[in-house]
Amino acid sequence: MGHKIGKSSQVISNWERGFTKGVSVEAVAKIAEVLQVDIRYFFPNTKFFVAMDARLQAIIKAYPRLTEHTKEIIDNAIRKDVSQDI
Repeated sequence: MGHKIGKSSQVISNWERGFTKGVSVEAVAKIAEVLQVDIRYFFPNTKFFVAMDARLQAIIKAYPRLTEHTKEIIDNAIRKDVSQDI
């Protein structure tokens, strides 16, 4: 699993044993892709994912494969949008 998602076996072991908190969405998306499950599988009681539209699901699925430049564009757009809400 670690090799398939670009993480060491020690990192995977720490996740499994609960030693590491706050696994990134990118990592969870990669795991879901490798296991061929929807990312919602890991968050069964989270209503947020139920309300996601198709565009957001596509972004989450594609995000791990995007270039760093494209990720920066998305991240900046999110930061700009969120800062306008404050």
